[in-house]
Amino acid sequence: MSATDSTAANHAAHSTSALASAPAATTTKTKTAATANTTTASHASADAVSTNAIPSAGTRDVPSEPPAGTASDIPGVSTGVPIETTHTEVYPKITVHWLNHSRATRVLWLLEELGLKYDIKTYQRDKYLHAPESLKSVYPLGKSPVVEVQKTADSTPVVLAESGYVFQWVLREFDAGKLRNKGNRDKVDYYLHYGEGSLQPPLLFEAVLQLVEKAFAPWPISAIKKGLVNKIRSAYCVPETTNNLEFLEKELSKGGGYFAGSKLSAADIMLSYPLDVVVHRGVKLDEFPEIKKWVAMIKENANFQAARKYGSDT
Repeated sequence: MSATDSTAANHAAHSTSALASAPAATTTKTKTAATANTTTASHASADAVSTNAIPSAGTRDVPSEPPAGTASDIPGVSTGVPIETTHTEVYPKITVHWLNHSRATRVLWLLEELGLKYDIKTYQRDKYLHAPESLKSVYPLGKSPVVEVQKTADSTPVVLAESGYVFQWVLREFDAGKLRNKGNRDKVDYYLHYGEGSLQPPLLFEAVLQLVEKAFAPWPISAIKKGLVNKIRSAYCVPETTNNLEFLEKELSKGGGYFAGSKLSAADIMLSYPLDVVVHRGVKLDEFPEIKKWVAMIKENANFQAARKYGSDT
């Protein structure tokens, strides 16, 4: 699998029919304490979000209660509507283009750890789990996460895509050694690529198989389909996922509690998404006590929680 970060297949295990029937989410825009007046605005759909019109300074979008039948009704799926935020003219000016059911939340966690202010522009997938066309005006492939960074008032914004590259660029420009330093640099760089290159593919393939399972097929095709899916799962998805978990378990057992030493690093933030998928798939971690302990520790991280409050990717 390539390192394309917004593929909907990782979430295909959830009911596509429920997503297809979900009414469009609405948001209510309110002024912050910086002004005494309040205004309201409603989006007919995520496609209506303009990638060129950044909300005025001092505003934020507060999600209303989701209507019945939205993705929030599906176990393990968030509403996918984070709070849109806009800061005053503070540089670097960072905008995260956040697509629901993508891998964008770990980018928010990275920015939180580095103490960087950022704005969020939200996009919603359509009933077929495709990203809206409006996202392509920011990045031609229409993928997420996409991050725009303007370092100074007179500089040209840089558009970053692909999780590994986003992480490397942000760390190079803004990290003073907290999440990647001389002592763990090689290990961190390895995991920035391992997460997408080795751990993600069997998880993605399993999601595709679950989509195939849910697709209608008349008998006897349904019986053939079931047998084929189970054969592929047992021959590839299960053993490859297990192999990766055994590898990560051994890495954590070397001491330190984290993937690149005794402190949180960018490696942990990068691996948070695929391991979160593992947990949501119902994989029992009792056989992997070090990973289980790591997952519990990550959930207690204040910056992880701050990033997740905007919306979960899984």
